[in-house]
Amino acid sequence: GVSKEELDSILLNPIGVIEIPSLIQTKIEFLYDLANMMWADGEVVEDEENTLKKFIKSFGFMEENVPEMTKFFIQSIRDKVSKEDIISQLV
Repeated sequence: GVSKEELDSILLNPIGVIEIPSLIQTKIEFLYDLANMMWADGEVVEDEENTLKKFIKSFGFMEENVPEMTKFFIQSIRDKVSKEDIISQLV
């Protein structure tokens, strides 16, 4: 129910549009869902990867972990790892 323009706006400038979750599990669920949406067309382009990085940073994860977390979420989606398995690994 979100137009392409609205989605692009949210993804390009997420801060202030989306409430930052306080619970780690909710953060992981959100990041998983975002990576899953990015992979919907079978590829993740640079802009999408940068958006995921922005969210990871804005969720308060340490800067040095952002690249590895980004790769982890994208690879997990590619490998069809379930959200529940991701949560059990990370929480």
